[in-house]
Order: sequence, then C-alpha cells, then structure tokens
Amino acid sequence: MAVKIGAICLALIASLDAWLTGAASKPRYLIVIPVLAALILGDVPTGGIALADGFRIYKVPSRGMQPSIMEGDRIVADTKYYETRTLKRGETVVVVLPNNTYVAKRVLAVGGDTIQGSGDQVWLNGQLLREPYTQYTGGAAASGRLVFGPIWVVPGKLFLMGDNRDMSLDSRDPSFGQISVQRLHGKVLYVYFSRMPSRWGRKIE
Repeated sequence: MAVKIGAICLALIASLDAWLTGAASKPRYLIVIPVLAALILGDVPTGGIALADGFRIYKVPSRGMQPSIMEGDRIVADTKYYETRTLKRGETVVVVLPNNTYVAKRVLAVGGDTIQGSGDQVWLNGQLLREPYTQYTGGAAASGRLVFGPIWVVPGKLFLMGDNRDMSLDSRDPSFGQISVQRLHGKVLYVYFSRMPSRWGRKIE
C-alpha cells in the first residue's frame, strides 16, 4: 500500500511541476499519463510482493458482500491461511467456482450443519445467529432469497452467503449451491484499496 500511495503521489507531483513549468501549453491529456502510469506500476511491485508471500489481491466487482466489502474494493487474501488453521464459521473467504471465477463470501455453515432462514434471521443448528455485518436493502431483488431451508450441509461442503443478503448470489440459490472445501482458495484479510480512502487497510472480520 505504501508503494502504491508513494507512486501516485510522485506522479501527481511530477504532473503539477510539469504544469507549472510550462508543460501546460502542450495537450492537457498528456499531463494525466504519469498518473495513469503510477496507478498501473503501483500494482506491479505490490502484486509481486503479495504473490511471493502467498497472498493474492482481488478486485470485487459486485455488491454481494456490502457493507463489509464494497463494490470496486481490492482485497487481500491469504492463500496459505488454512494450511495451518481450521476453517471457522463466520469467516470471509475466497473460493473458486466451477467456472473458474473467484468470489468472496462468508462461511455460514460447514458439513453436518443444518441452516435455514426467514426474513432477516438465520438459524444454524436451531440457534439464531447474531450477524452485525449483514445488510438488508429490500426491494424486488430480495424475492425468494430470504426464506430458505432447512438445508443440511453435505460433509466436505460449505454453505456460503454474502453479507448483502438481498443482492448476493450464494448457496441459497441452486445455481450456486454448496461449495466443496477443495475450492477454498484463502481467507480475506483486509481491504487493500478502495474508492473510499477511509477504507484503505480495513480489516475484514
């Protein structure tokens, strides 16, 4: 993150200096080239460092995990996390779907669990879950998503849901279904970059 911010600041300073020293007489679109280069090159070293240490950076294209992860956020996941740790319910993970798409979702239930939902409430093995991270926006998009189960989770499978319950395509939908633990790719750690600077470095619980 420090490398990226430094690269962007350097590009902005260079652009401002060029503007003040007479480069403004040239086509103005040339001034933004250093900024665009910084945005691209800033990702090269940070991406390389992340890959070397077993981390991966993903850009989130949808609203399914809001407000924990916003649309457009770039998140960091530890791909080696579960090599030495046991998966826990409630953790936010990255899985790779059969179509080779990587998605971030929250683990609600594991093999052997029974889960069901009605409205803005979810029960796991008969116990009502407390989920302060969820968001319910209502509207037509929520139709058919909030009432499900009871569903028994097959051993070796995971039942995943997005925090934005009205907008998330997840294990409640038969087209998504329960996901094999073998498709678990890593644990989401924090927001690496966001359109909202206040979210930079935010830890994902």
